[in-house]
Amino acid sequence: MTDYLHRAISAYQQLKSTGIKPDEELIAGIILANLPDRFEPLIMALKNCGEKITVDNVRNRLLTEDVKPQVDDSREHAFVNEKFKSKKYFKGKCFKCNLYGHKSSDCVKPSRPNVGYNENKSSKKNGFKSKQPKREEAYMADVYVASSNTDPNIWFMDSCASYRMTPHKELIDNYTKPSIKLIKTGSSVIEVEGVGNVTFLLSRNKKKENVTFTNVLHVPKLTANLLSIKYLNKTFEMVSTFTGKRCFVYKNKHLVASGTGVSDNLYLLDICNEWALITHNSISNDLLHKRAGHLSKGGMIRLKDMVEGFTFNGELDDCTSCIKGKMHRQPFPKGKTKRAKEILGIVHTDLCGPMNVESIGGSQYFVSFIDDLSRMTFVYFLKHKSEVFEKFKIFQLHVEKQTGRPIKVLRSDNGTEYISNEMIKYLASKGIKHQKSIPYTSEQMGVAERNNKTLVERARSMLADAHLDRKYWAEAVETANHCKNISPTVAVTGMTPYEKWSGDKPNLEYLRVFGCHAFVHIPKEKRTKWDAKAKEMMFIGYCQDRKGYRLIDPVSYEIINARDVHFLENQMYHQTNTNKPEFYNDSLFSGSIAISSDDEDNHDSNIETESLVNVNSEIDSSGNITTINDNASDNNTNLDNAVDNSLPALTRPYRETRLPNRYQDFDMNGMPDLQMSNLNHMCYVQALAAMQNDCCLEPKTIDEAVNGVDRNHWKDSISETILSHIKNKTWEIVDKPENKNIIKCKWVFKIKHNSKGEIERYKTRLVAKGFSQIEGVDYNETFSPVVRYTTLRVLLAFATIYDWEINQLDAVMAFAQGTLNEEIYMKIPEGLNEYDQGNLEGKVLKLNRALDGLKQNGRVWYQMLKNGLVEMDFRQSSFDSCAYIKVDQNKDIDIVTIYVDDLLIFSNSVKLKNWDKEQLKSTFKMKNLGTASFCLGIKIESDRKNRYVSLNQTQYVEGVLCRYNMHESHPVTTPLDTNKSITKSIANMEDLTRVPYQMAVGSLLYAAQATRPDIGYAVNLLCQFCSNPSRTHWTAVKRIMRYLRGTAETTLNYNRNNGDVIGYCDSNYGGDIADHRSTTGYVFTIGGGAVSWCSKRQPTVATSTTEAEYMALCAAAKKAIWLNKIVTDIGLSHINTIPVHCDNNGVINLSKNNVYHTRSKHIDIQHHFVREVIKNGHITVKSMPTASMIADFLTKSVQRSKHEMCAPSMGLKL
Repeated sequence: MTDYLHRAISAYQQLKSTGIKPDEELIAGIILANLPDRFEPLIMALKNCGEKITVDNVRNRLLTEDVKPQVDDSREHAFVNEKFKSKKYFKGKCFKCNLYGHKSSDCVKPSRPNVGYNENKSSKKNGFKSKQPKREEAYMADVYVASSNTDPNIWFMDSCASYRMTPHKELIDNYTKPSIKLIKTGSSVIEVEGVGNVTFLLSRNKKKENVTFTNVLHVPKLTANLLSIKYLNKTFEMVSTFTGKRCFVYKNKHLVASGTGVSDNLYLLDICNEWALITHNSISNDLLHKRAGHLSKGGMIRLKDMVEGFTFNGELDDCTSCIKGKMHRQPFPKGKTKRAKEILGIVHTDLCGPMNVESIGGSQYFVSFIDDLSRMTFVYFLKHKSEVFEKFKIFQLHVEKQTGRPIKVLRSDNGTEYISNEMIKYLASKGIKHQKSIPYTSEQMGVAERNNKTLVERARSMLADAHLDRKYWAEAVETANHCKNISPTVAVTGMTPYEKWSGDKPNLEYLRVFGCHAFVHIPKEKRTKWDAKAKEMMFIGYCQDRKGYRLIDPVSYEIINARDVHFLENQMYHQTNTNKPEFYNDSLFSGSIAISSDDEDNHDSNIETESLVNVNSEIDSSGNITTINDNASDNNTNLDNAVDNSLPALTRPYRETRLPNRYQDFDMNGMPDLQMSNLNHMCYVQALAAMQNDCCLEPKTIDEAVNGVDRNHWKDSISETILSHIKNKTWEIVDKPENKNIIKCKWVFKIKHNSKGEIERYKTRLVAKGFSQIEGVDYNETFSPVVRYTTLRVLLAFATIYDWEINQLDAVMAFAQGTLNEEIYMKIPEGLNEYDQGNLEGKVLKLNRALDGLKQNGRVWYQMLKNGLVEMDFRQSSFDSCAYIKVDQNKDIDIVTIYVDDLLIFSNSVKLKNWDKEQLKSTFKMKNLGTASFCLGIKIESDRKNRYVSLNQTQYVEGVLCRYNMHESHPVTTPLDTNKSITKSIANMEDLTRVPYQMAVGSLLYAAQATRPDIGYAVNLLCQFCSNPSRTHWTAVKRIMRYLRGTAETTLNYNRNNGDVIGYCDSNYGGDIADHRSTTGYVFTIGGGAVSWCSKRQPTVATSTTEAEYMALCAAAKKAIWLNKIVTDIGLSHINTIPVHCDNNGVINLSKNNVYHTRSKHIDIQHHFVREVIKNGHITVKSMPTASMIADFLTKSVQRSKHEMCAPSMGLKL
């Protein structure tokens, strides 16, 4: 053998050396084709192993096989290829074993041993009887050395063995402890670890039949599976024949199996298309449970007798996903109700929603229609409740065309979507009787509500099992409904709803696990020669209008329908994929229902406790729906065969997949400038959103709050809020007035964190839905200012230099402290009835004080606070309308800044500060937070002993990175790549229709405005492309996040060393490649830290570097005058002139000399404003080398060395 392999491989190597590249699999086949007959088992094993046959693989296996004991063969040394020629089939009876199909000369049954001779001979020699070894010991020795192949598909048949054995535990069902512990194999002993059943799928006459081998021993040390021929003949009435080295097994004269002889009595089983090992396909009970959409155990037991292609043995372990999705209260007693006697005799319907999050198709509701007789359910998804009427008409047309029967009765609750004028008129015109439930009697809607709860529970379980985000709820509900229609229900005896509806028994072989990893075949028309032939996607359901599967790319949100799919059902997409943008969050569905997760299908027959009555009066929705709220083989699935005999496409209108709205809300068109004050509030909202901790689930409704994990905290918070409003006399309860606008309200729940990210308190607010207010009736003016970030930084810098106290106050229920001038009425909020024992029916709230959500609440609160401060001898500053200054007779100073309900107090006198704090707390409801440490998402760390203050947004930055899945990205040292230019996109919305570009830029903008001037230029540049971003722009956004990843803990620091205001200005001449405009950059520092900075594209094209620098100097001069007002207003008269540094001498000369120049005569007169400022002594312009200009990185992308020089000069500690 060694010599043969040497010659063959040498020829192969010589062929390769000539430059010819022969097919390696072809060469391996040639080597195998010239082997003697005794290698046929090895050849078959190589073919069946599923791996590519290579020359090296063949060589190694042949050398291993060559050293094993070999059977006699007349052609042992003749390396020729000769097909086996079988003898004619003998139909007579064997005189040796009394079996048909072979002669006694071919019988393998051993002759009766000469017992007396053996005993006498043995007794004489050894003095005791010699026990004959058992046959299974002999064949165990053979099979143990017959093959080193551990493929679970390879089985050996033994003609005399009585046991079935396998080393593969995964093949065995009903695995238990064995009664046989040890088996002898010649001279050794092998341990038996378990016993169970192995099932094959036998195909005969185009019919499939399950064949189960019982009492199969699990012997881990075996290297192959062993099957007893005697067991086949006896148990399954099969006939085995032996011809030469071949064994044939027949049943009813049909060949079902064959084998090739390996050694005495041992045959390698040829498993072809007639045999399929079911257990190896890993259709375990757990997998069947998941495929069936997390159907209950009782339902699965009944289902196996109702459908084809579904095997279940009655054993099912606890499913944690079902426990999460179906936890329940105890059921109500069942009553009697009348059932329909024909299809569409009664149709139940109910609306579910709104959900806490939109689906990927933009829906927030789903409506279900259930046929009473068959319990067949149809689900439609809606964006608005008003679409129910249109969906009903679509449903009616579909089912009446399918069945040829009309809908006779429609049974619903009294929701406004069902009692609208158009619905009532339409039902009357079609002769459909409309039965409505009694208000506040949800038990009468048992069928519809139970149906929706079942769908939601199973959908919730599927989302939990697949670790998917809540936005996939519609796909999960649709798949749950598909599975429900082919699952048993007590209301329909002996068949599934689908069979009762259509008369066809469904075949469930096509079912797959929701959310699993899948590979979709790419047609050759859509790929090149070297492209991958399959694409990774996630399975999200079944096609409704064709045979196929629905799959999605969770990154691009591309949804396709496909037929040729390769499923990895034991791998969920978001457990195996490295890009994990979405994870399961169980806060979508809330509430509880009295249904058991184990017996969900039993609560369907007589669930309605009272008969329905016709209610003709128009009433509001009763609100009786509180909420809705693996071990598989990798197999290629072809639906042509799988779905033909199964459930046909359930019709549902095609829903166009569109961009989620959250990617479209943040529009920054026309807002490229970093210093635009109208962006402050928007950026702060983005900051709060980014700081939310995903681990702390904030309830969306009051039901979620009082029934959730933190129910005790939320109940206390709700109680505190309501009692505070009652004590504050925020409202009074009155009769509902006529012809008045009644606004609605909702509860908002927020978890507040401290500077360390720890939970500080659970905050509950009652919020009015101000969008329904009418201008001129419910409100007039709405504007209210907030303090500027520059003002806060200037005061923090001076507090460091002059050792001021920095304290913080928080207004409690700030808006409710302001008195309304308008007459506003609001609906009774949920939960108020527990604190008011009176009858609230027909009552509303008349608001006496402002409430969160009202359009004028901010202005009312600000005016009230302003008046209170003025009465306390504070005066409004001239530089910021939200900064109030008080100087007493001792020249002690107090400065109060206002950002809605957050107040900061800067003071150089403890006595004055304490006095003013007590005055504020007595006038308004204030909470003293002590020394300021965390305000507006900015952490403030102060050291009065060393006169040092630092600001950082570490918590906010980390929140942004987590939000956009960049928290594990590789850090970079600069915000932008200096080797790449960023320009406008020529294409229309190139590449980024599904990327949250505007939201990401808005989140970065807040950090750039508050404490991070080092990303000021980069963010300002990317703001210019919000209307039409490209992939280049999105890559730049991610690079900024990668920079923040490495500098998340950067601090902006102030010290006492230098109390002067110092300015620096610069420009990048013609830096914009598209329109050749220049960029202005300036920064002012106090106490060694930046207090004001700007990066802004210039409004006109500069014709020279001097002109560009001159425009930058003009912008800096305007800011210098404003800073000078702050200094003057707070009494720091020693600061008179502010130096502004510039690195262009031509600009310095132009600003000082009013001389006519040919190159500067065209400069706009507004920029010559700088000459007057210099003349009046507000600023002085100083020269600085370009290498030392720290404003340089506010005008362009700079190298790492320059970046690391500029940042520390602004007080940034990277």
